[in-house]
Amino acid sequence: MPEPKLAQRGWAFREFVLDLDRGALLRDGVDVPLRPKSLAVLGHLVERHGRLVTKDELLDAVWGHTVVTEGALTQVVIDLRRVLGDSQQRMIRTLRRRGYRFDCPVEALPGIEIDGDAPDAPRAAPGAPPADGAPAVSALRRSRLARGSGLAVGLVLAACGLWWGAADRGVADREPVAAASADRSIAVLPFADMSPRQDQEYFSEGLSEELLNLLAQVPGLRVIARTSSFSYKDGNADIATIGRELNVTYVLEGSVRKWGDRLRITAQLVEAADNSHLWSKTWDRKLDDLFVIQDEIAASVVEALEVTLAGGEVRRVGGTRSPRAFELYLQAQYLYNRRAPGDMARVRAYYEAALAEDPDYAEAWAGLAGAWMVELSERHAEWEIAEPQWREAVERALAKGPDLAESHLRAAQYYSRTRGSAAAQPHRRRALELGRNDALILSVAAADALRQGQFEEAVALQRRAVSLTPIAATYRHNLAALLERAGRFEEAKAQYRQLIVLNPASEARYQTEIGFVLLREGRYEAGLAQIERWGTEPDRDQGRAIAYQVLGRTAEAEAALERLIAMPGATTPVLIADVHAQRGDADEAFRWLAVAQELRREENPALALAVDFGDGRYFGLLKDDPRWAALSNE
Repeated sequence: MPEPKLAQRGWAFREFVLDLDRGALLRDGVDVPLRPKSLAVLGHLVERHGRLVTKDELLDAVWGHTVVTEGALTQVVIDLRRVLGDSQQRMIRTLRRRGYRFDCPVEALPGIEIDGDAPDAPRAAPGAPPADGAPAVSALRRSRLARGSGLAVGLVLAACGLWWGAADRGVADREPVAAASADRSIAVLPFADMSPRQDQEYFSEGLSEELLNLLAQVPGLRVIARTSSFSYKDGNADIATIGRELNVTYVLEGSVRKWGDRLRITAQLVEAADNSHLWSKTWDRKLDDLFVIQDEIAASVVEALEVTLAGGEVRRVGGTRSPRAFELYLQAQYLYNRRAPGDMARVRAYYEAALAEDPDYAEAWAGLAGAWMVELSERHAEWEIAEPQWREAVERALAKGPDLAESHLRAAQYYSRTRGSAAAQPHRRRALELGRNDALILSVAAADALRQGQFEEAVALQRRAVSLTPIAATYRHNLAALLERAGRFEEAKAQYRQLIVLNPASEARYQTEIGFVLLREGRYEAGLAQIERWGTEPDRDQGRAIAYQVLGRTAEAEAALERLIAMPGATTPVLIADVHAQRGDADEAFRWLAVAQELRREENPALALAVDFGDGRYFGLLKDDPRWAALSNE
């Protein structure tokens, strides 16, 4: 006969005792009101303290064959954190997209004698009558438990990080969100694809991006751009880390389960600092209801954050009410962002299919214009064939979506390449008016300000773009370059150093940039040493041509310039012009800029022909020459 073993009568943690035989949670010996499902989830987590418990495991264990959504589980966890005073999630930790872990140390309380291994005793559903005279047990796969006591509670209070009297009160007792933080900033993470075949990633990501675009219209709400928020797609970072790295107060996340024409969408709003859930909801609807769901989610976020909407509602601009057109558009967007070989032709096909469903779909026209621009810029299409179609897409986007920021952005891109900067300027301005929460539009506006010699305005616009895309290297690199052009050298170097942290694989590139900033500061020997160590051959010869000339080593400077002139490529004339600008030789600088433009024309008619101060570090020295205005406005 097996030796009898002691079953666990319950668990003690902090000032609580979880009595699973009686089905009760006690705090300092007093019953705490808790719903059966909440008690069952808590028991399952506590018994498995210290390890991951997946959402599916909890759903199966507590709800069994009853069909419920993840939203039901999320709400239970919210209730538990409120009751436990765990608003900072030091007890029940969320492991994003995976499940939960009970992290508070617990003390097992001794119980009655039973035969065999107690944890493997028979189980029954929560609330079910005892079987064969056995005590009631829950679906949490527990052994028979007797009523617990307060034994050992004091031993684990401090280990949980907070005493009850000092703990935050939880979601239900929170002050309004708006009072918690003056910063209204949010990141929309890519929704998880929970579809049966895991083949709806384009749909789940597209839904997330549409929500992001809706929220970006809200005045006073800083919405992190897709470039940065979607970089957390793999789900390895927790919410607190995401909030810290993106510098946001709130995070919106969720999941999509799509089968046939049915949808199940779960969304939840989380405060990043303490990982507390502010709001969550699940929708089970038909695909036709998708637009209503999107609007409800956006409105719920706006209400939770207590921000004021212009016109009283989130306004959908340039969209469609055709579910089929929308789904085709999402497929196009997914491929456009992926950019694998051959994707762009499929992108155009999907946009065109969406427009066949809804010819008035302005976002699809704007997307098609963007696809044609990429095809031409990457030389995958002939100018004579593609340009008329690019023009038509731009004109239709403007006609169907005159208040859509992307329509004017695409128009600015088209006109800057076909009619010059002056023709593009009105559309750049209008895009900025409509899209001040769009990092790309802000960056384009910054480039335009730079082209006009408005350095400080360019820096301010680009800094705003970086705040919306804090971990995107391109936008931060642009900011560093603009700071350098504006003469703010220390700030420029700080941005380049931050880029090295964000992208160590490109350290050589950014260290070279720091070397050129040192040259601009007048630290020629230090700057040249930096460029010699990290730069490519064109970088080194340009640095030598500049530094040696100033240091009085004229022959070496001229030799470096001659080597630069002998190098092939459309970019080297710009480097040569920059050297002459630095030396004060405007005639030679403009001669080489003309060469650069001619090479651009030969290489690709779709490339921008105008030059701006961003093309060269010393072009700002040419801005008062009448030839500059004619060159930059071509």
